[in-house]
Amino acid sequence: MNREALDERFKDPDDPLCLVFLCAMWLTGFDAPSCSTIYLDKPMRNHTLMQTIARANRVFPGKHCGAIVDYANVFASLERALAIYARGRDGKLPVRDKKALVAELRQAVAQTTEFCKTRGVDLAKIEGTSAEKFERAQAVEDGANQLLAPDAVKRDFLSRRVSWTSSTAR
Repeated sequence: MNREALDERFKDPDDPLCLVFLCAMWLTGFDAPSCSTIYLDKPMRNHTLMQTIARANRVFPGKHCGAIVDYANVFASLERALAIYARGRDGKLPVRDKKALVAELRQAVAQTTEFCKTRGVDLAKIEGTSAEKFERAQAVEDGANQLLAPDAVKRDFLSRRVSWTSSTAR
């Protein structure tokens, strides 16, 4: 094992080596963009914590996000590390209360649903599990035509999308 290039194998998304247990150098000085999940089982702080978390948030084709599974309750350390290393443009921390984010998401969904409804787009028909595949596909196409075909409606829809996104991403 000591003679194998395990780091190169782990970086290769087609290699069967897809789970490693590690410490030290691979936590902070190693970059494998395809890595999507990090399990933390020991306390970490400051720069080491930030670099370790960054291992899971690299951009990679087909990867939509990274996940941090925290067995060591490092969230308090994360808040302190973010205060040092990750202030937003407005000086605020990028970490927000999950309940507040869920409430904002629900509000954005309600606004989007109402916007679509006033333009004759039936989201329930699109989302409904009882619809046949062809009916659902037709409902999606009809909805897209209603929201994007008239330029004025398209501009209105896209401007609302930006405002809904920016209000929830504070």
